[in-house]
Amino acid sequence: MGKHLGTLARLSTDALLFALLLVGIGSVVYALVAPDEGWLSLWMAQLWHRAPTLILPLMALLAVLYFFFKPRLDNLNLRERTANLLMVGWALLGLIVSLHWLGAAAIL
Repeated sequence: MGKHLGTLARLSTDALLFALLLVGIGSVVYALVAPDEGWLSLWMAQLWHRAPTLILPLMALLAVLYFFFKPRLDNLNLRERTANLLMVGWALLGLIVSLHWLGAAAIL
C-alpha cells in the first residue's frame, strides 16, 4: 500500500508542477501578445505611429535572426541543472500568478 501512495504522491506533485509551469509560461505569453494591452501590441502601435515604414524591415530582420539562431538553439545542450533551474523559475512565476489570481497575493 505504501508503494502506491508514493506513486500517487509523485504523480500529484508532477501534475501540480506541470500546472504551475503552464500558468507561468501562459501568463508571460499573454502579457506579450494580449490585444490592446500586451507589451508587443503596444510596442507595435507606438512603432506604427512613429515610423510605419520600419515595420516591414523589422519583421524581415526578425525572420532572418530566427533562421540564423534556430539551428544553434536546437544543438544547445542544456545540462540537467540548468534545465531544472529554468523549470523551477517558470513554476515560481506560475505560483505567483496563481496566488495573484486568487487574491491571496495582494502585496505583489
